[in-house]
Amino acid sequence: MISNRTLLEVYPTDDILIKFSSTTEWVLILIVDAIKNHQSCCSNRFIYYIIDILVNLKYNLDDRLGGAPLEICYANKRLQKVLEDDLLIKKEYSHCANSVMARMTELRFAANLSLISTFPPPCRHKLSGSYKDCWAVSCSANYRLVFRPVGQTNELLPLLITKIEILEIADYH
Repeated sequence: MISNRTLLEVYPTDDILIKFSSTTEWVLILIVDAIKNHQSCCSNRFIYYIIDILVNLKYNLDDRLGGAPLEICYANKRLQKVLEDDLLIKKEYSHCANSVMARMTELRFAANLSLISTFPPPCRHKLSGSYKDCWAVSCSANYRLVFRPVGQTNELLPLLITKIEILEIADYH
């Protein structure tokens, strides 16, 4: 059995170094090692993608335990008033009120944007076209809660987005 002391191990994977700081991450080391041993059946790009996911998972778990919640601001006062009151959400968005409340709860409790799932129901995704530099989460089949990162962040890395501005809930399709 591995003790709970800090190990501070650096595990090399070709030109990537992954730093693990507690004993629980040995599981991730074993997974990475298994992937590297089966490298002949996997492309290097796939292996780096899996390693990136594992590192982000470790970072997200560590950050979430001690991290501050996502900062949320709103495009206007009316939108803020509606989205901060469940009764007004039910009145304004009756067709998808439960989903809007669920998405707002997820956003309020996430430490960064990467903690919002890319799989349904939230289905976080980056937008393009007239919504360039914006993100959205699903509220219904057609309606999306649209927001953009605020401040100096790389909007391609959801892990670094810790402040957002909610622009609207709309059917932009």
